[in-house]
Amino acid sequence: MLHQYFQYLALFVLFGLFEIFYPAISSKNHKGRFRNIIYSLILVFIGGGVVTALLKVLPFQPRIVLTSGIEHTVLLTLAYLIVFDLLFYWYHRAQHTFSLLWPIHELHHADTEINVTTTLRSYWLEQPIQNILIYFPLFYILGYNEQSVSFFVIILIVMLVFSHANVRLSLGPFTSIIVGPQLHRIHHSKKRKHYDKNFAQFLPIIDIVFGTYYKPHKNEFPSSGTPNLASDESIISTLLKPFQEWRNKIRTGL
Repeated sequence: MLHQYFQYLALFVLFGLFEIFYPAISSKNHKGRFRNIIYSLILVFIGGGVVTALLKVLPFQPRIVLTSGIEHTVLLTLAYLIVFDLLFYWYHRAQHTFSLLWPIHELHHADTEINVTTTLRSYWLEQPIQNILIYFPLFYILGYNEQSVSFFVIILIVMLVFSHANVRLSLGPFTSIIVGPQLHRIHHSKKRKHYDKNFAQFLPIIDIVFGTYYKPHKNEFPSSGTPNLASDESIISTLLKPFQEWRNKIRTGL
């Protein structure tokens, strides 16, 4: 697990250099990046700790799959990517649809200057919930193969950081084939016409099929943020906000 976070760090540095020289939107908000790192550490240690505890008490024992060669390994890795993205799409879409889930996801969208450090700027509950609703079903459906999972995780980490990078990069004809920084920036956009668009993490075809795809124009790189949670809101109040909202919903009968 630890080596995955070193991969994140290396990619933060790599794509961070591109953000300096080819930014989509100019930014010198170092305090914002530092705040994102704090949220990331909370996600890793508290969210990761909850996941570790869940694995000890939940009967999670997916069948082990043995691959017969590199071709089988590659095909299984692709299957992981496709099934993951389908599961993630519907979970992600639900977060934007249901008022009980949005308070968890709002923190990720509140960043007004989306960049590589936004990648892990997520509420700590995201870790256990995504494991239960996405990763556990994924490995129950396809089984668990250590080599394919390793490749899958590497691709997942690269794509997560790449898609959040603040770089002025348009993928041109590949925009509708693979998720890039411009396409995902649309998802984080403040503009109402971009709301609830581009939910997929890897494959835009999923958004195309289910009617949530928005193809950005050539130089369309909108600013990001949310109306009800300031990007620089205090960390303590931000961490308490979902519980306060849930309490209010319970008191008012949801």
